Amino acid sequence: MDVVDAIKRRRSIPRFTATDVEDAKLDLLIDLARTAPSAYNRQPWFFYVVKKVNTRNQIRKWFKAFKHIQTAPVIIVACADRNSKYHIHDCCLAIGNIMLAAVPLGLGTHWTSPFKFAGKDPDKGIRDLLKIPPKYSVITLISIGYPDQQAKPKDRKLKDIKETVVKV
Repeated sequence: MDVVDAIKRRRSIPRFTATDVEDAKLDLLIDLARTAPSAYNRQPWFFYVVKKVNTRNQIRKWFKAFKHIQTAPVIIVACADRNSKYHIHDCCLAIGNIMLAAVPLGLGTHWTSPFKFAGKDPDKGIRDLLKIPPKYSVITLISIGYPDQQAKPKDRKLKDIKETVVKV
């Protein structure tokens, strides 16, 4: 599968099967994240690959409303060194590589923002649970697994979003 195909086929997966994700595939995803561009080549990202059931269950308590987190056999917690000026941008590029590279591997992904919601602070909980050093910001959680169902594509055509493209 080429990159254009992967981009067109990538969807946020709402539910995953219980099938374990092979370590070789996870290693490849992290390696491909590493190849993302970053400002001044600082590569400020840091990834926690959460496979242990007890750790995933603790994270699931904070995100009960999110089915993709409840069913994911792997949760990647993507962090970035906040001392790097463009750490959020850089980390998001690396996350994009993970999400696109998962498609030809038969894996699905779903992005979740860990910011405060419902009066709770999951960022602090995740930070404490994984012992994330203070210099790192938690950027996102990515659920990864084999899709239990395929998400239906949003049928937005280029002509439908033309007003968001300005050629000058």
